[in-house]
Amino acid sequence: MDKLSISEVAENSGTRVPLNSFETKMEIGAALDWFDNEKLAVAPVKNDKGEYCALLSVFDLISYAVLGKLPADSPGSLLPEDVPALKEPVANVVAEGLRRYRLPIFKKTDSIVGVMVEFAAGKHKVLVTDEEGTAEYMFSQHDMLKFMEDNPSSIPEDLMVKTGDQLGYLMPNIVHAKTTAPTIEILRTLEKHDMTAVPLVNGKGELTGTFSQSDLKGVSTLMLVDLFLEAMTFLEDEEARGAGRPLSVKPDARFGEIMLPLAYSGAHRIWIIDEENKVIGVASMTGVIKEVMKATVS
Repeated sequence: MDKLSISEVAENSGTRVPLNSFETKMEIGAALDWFDNEKLAVAPVKNDKGEYCALLSVFDLISYAVLGKLPADSPGSLLPEDVPALKEPVANVVAEGLRRYRLPIFKKTDSIVGVMVEFAAGKHKVLVTDEEGTAEYMFSQHDMLKFMEDNPSSIPEDLMVKTGDQLGYLMPNIVHAKTTAPTIEILRTLEKHDMTAVPLVNGKGELTGTFSQSDLKGVSTLMLVDLFLEAMTFLEDEEARGAGRPLSVKPDARFGEIMLPLAYSGAHRIWIIDEENKVIGVASMTGVIKEVMKATVS
């Protein structure tokens, strides 16, 4: 694996999507509407010099403008005119979280190892340029997993047969949310615990769904009022929101069985459930890539 370049991996991981970006001088509200129009959940940002400077998501903008500016106990109206921070520039969001929103940039001839290090640390996307530094495309954790799934010889057999239990993917008291919880409450849970998703459970504690940051795709300024909807209602309300359907496996699922649905579903995690359909762990793209890196990079 450590002998491959980024371009060699990228060429074998699917079609490159167009590189869309927005600017730090754009108002946060306008950026939300831009995300909605482009049907994106995350995108790179350019500063006033035209340089790529950050990677922001719809969640990041809502976290700043709504969760960070309005009182948690009584946010009041979420009509655009009642959310003053929507008029602030995106630059304010970037400035508040320079390290958190850092956009890793690599040349396409660089070793894939550097990208794997970023992915294993939790970054979901990196920007890839040509030799002159001109941006060409975004490369994602999903691209990495698809390459690994399509090239099984790149992963040691002894890793492929390890179970989720053996890999340490089980965890007690995993943070979850009720399906009836208001969406805005779940967003605060994600922010508080620095998570990208939570499992949704019913009154019996059984897994019934997933709520992830990516499910905010399609939330324009006019749709901010939907954040008051119950989680499952929110997920079912908009065609663009489809990640509410959870992926799950049992603790004895092998690494290969965990990696396959992640590579082809687009989901960033798969929940580990017991015989009663209760969540007892999680395997994420980040964790999967970390294991492959430990096993293949010298």
